[in-house]
Amino acid sequence: MPEFLASISFKHVYGFAKNRLKSLHILSLPEANIYQGLKDNLKALDELLGDKKYLFGDEPILADFALFSHLCTMYYTAYNQPLKDILDTEYPRLQKYIERILTENFPEFRMYY
Repeated sequence: MPEFLASISFKHVYGFAKNRLKSLHILSLPEANIYQGLKDNLKALDELLGDKKYLFGDEPILADFALFSHLCTMYYTAYNQPLKDILDTEYPRLQKYIERILTENFPEFRMYY
């Protein structure tokens, strides 16, 4: 992508995201509270997953793919995200869950991970 186009795109996406987060009052929270909320939610998901292969047993259901899509888009990015470090260090079961869904259900994307 040409640099001038990337610059325009970034400004548009950044502005949209910032306005959306402001409208939800997320930007008014202290950063520590945001990270704690993320960790609390990841802990609940980790406990729900437990030692099962998928959230509710041995076969993936819609809830698995919904969770996978959210976690995967934040985990596999071109730049470092705090979520990646948190999953790698504190919630390895969730990290393996993402990897398992990706390798078992989307092998055609193997070259990207």
